[in-house]
Amino acid sequence: MKVKSIAVIISLSLMLILTACSSDYTRTIEKNWGVSLPKANEELYSVDSGPSIFGDGQRYHILGYEEIKLNEFAEFSSGKNTLLEDEVEKILNSLEASKDKTPDFSSKYYWYKKSEGTRPRNKLYLVYLSEGNLLHVIELLH
Repeated sequence: MKVKSIAVIISLSLMLILTACSSDYTRTIEKNWGVSLPKANEELYSVDSGPSIFGDGQRYHILGYEEIKLNEFAEFSSGKNTLLEDEVEKILNSLEASKDKTPDFSSKYYWYKKSEGTRPRNKLYLVYLSEGNLLHVIELLH
C-alpha cells in the first residue's frame, strides 16, 4: 500500500514539473526575439539540434493557425527570396527535417528575417504559407 502511495505521489510530482517546464513556443520566440507571434491552434512539427551548454543550435517549428494577420506581429515581405530559401534549406538539411515538413518555396509565401543585434549571426526566419495557414519558424543560434 505504501509503495502505491509513493508511486502516485512521484507520478503526480513529475506531471506537475513537466507541466511547469513546458511552455507555449510562441512565448519563447517573444522572449528571445521580441516578436509576439499569435498563439497557434497547434504545433504541427518540431525538431531541434538538441541541448547545448552555450544555448546555440538550430530549431524548427511549424505552427498551424485557423486565421492569422501577418503584419500585426512582424513586417513580412512577399515575393521570392532565393537567399532566404537557401539559408532556411541549409538549416533544415542540417536538422534532417522531414522533407514533407519543409516549406514549399514553389508556392506563394511571405517571409520575415531578423538578426539579433548583439549577436548578428543569430537569425530568426518566419515563412508563412497561406495555403494551409502554416507558419514555419526557423532559428539559428550561435
